[in-house]
Amino acid sequence: MALTNEDLQAIAALLDEKINPLTTDIRDIKSDINGMRSEINNIKSDINGIKSDINKLSDKIEVVEIKQDITSHKIEDLTYRVTSLEYHGKKEFAKINDQIETLITVLDIKNILPKQA
Repeated sequence: MALTNEDLQAIAALLDEKINPLTTDIRDIKSDINGMRSEINNIKSDINGIKSDINKLSDKIEVVEIKQDITSHKIEDLTYRVTSLEYHGKKEFAKINDQIETLITVLDIKNILPKQA
């Protein structure tokens, strides 16, 4: 059974009817894929920006930690100095009180102090 030219044209027309919607669908899918690629590239760009911000924050946190360590050491040093000053102050006041008591005793023995009524 040989196909005539008209039969072939009819078959081609039927195939065109079936293929044309598929071709349109394929074009639409390609367009959607290109749109998705663009959105994915935007997301990648946003992620890179976030990574950059995180790196900057990490660097700033590191600086803050270093400053906190320095401040902590300074506070420890100041605490030591205050404790040392308190100790030496108490020691000096004790010496002065002893000297004043000795002076009062000597003055009292020599009757230089006025008598209290």
